[in-house]
Amino acid sequence: YARALWGIANGDILTSAMNVHIFSLHGHFLMPILAPLTKVFPAAQVLLIAQSAALSITLVLVARFFQFASRERGGSVTQAILLGLWGATLTVVLSPLVLNPFFFDPRPDFLAFPFVVAGFLRVVRRGGFDGGALALLVLGALGREEFALIIASAYFLFGSPGSWPRRKRWLTAAAFATYFVAYFFGLSTWLGGSALIDENTEQLLGAHDAPL
Repeated sequence: YARALWGIANGDILTSAMNVHIFSLHGHFLMPILAPLTKVFPAAQVLLIAQSAALSITLVLVARFFQFASRERGGSVTQAILLGLWGATLTVVLSPLVLNPFFFDPRPDFLAFPFVVAGFLRVVRRGGFDGGALALLVLGALGREEFALIIASAYFLFGSPGSWPRRKRWLTAAAFATYFVAYFFGLSTWLGGSALIDENTEQLLGAHDAPL
C-alpha cells in the first residue's frame, strides 16, 4: 500500500508487486488525499501516521459517545470517564474489524473508520438519518467498497420516527449497494482486478493439488 500511495503521488498507477492498477482490487478512493504528503515524508511513514490518527479519532468519537450517554443517564463525571474508556476499548480496540487493518499492517482501509463511526453515531444521537450523516457515510464508503454494503444495510433496516421516510432510506440503501456492485463488477473488472483474482485462485488450487 505504501508503493500504491507513492504511485498515486508520482503518476504511476500500476502496483509493482502485482502489475495491476492501484484501484483494481479495492476502492481505496480516499488514499489520494494523502498523496501530497509523500513529497515531504516517505509513503510508508505517511500511512502509519494517518493510520494512527484515524484510530485515535475513532477512539475519541466512541469514548465521547459513551461519556455523553453516561451523563445523560445521571452518571457522575468519574463514571462517564470510566465508561468512555471502557466503551472505546471494548468496541474499538478489541473489535476484529479494527484489529486486522490497524494492528497488523498499514493499509488505506483505516481512512474510512472515523467517517463511518461518526456517521452512525450522529444517527444515534439525532434519532435518525439526516444529510450530515449521509455526507460522513459517503466519505466512509469511498474508503473501501465493502463499507457501502454495511451502510446500505443500515439504511434499509433501521428507521425511527425522527428519521427519513422509509422510501428515502431504501433509495439511499439502493444507491450504496449500486456503488458496490458498480465497483466490484464494473470498475474493478475493467481495471484487471478479476483477472488477478482468477490467477491467484488458480495458483492456490495448483499448489493445493501438487504432490508433496
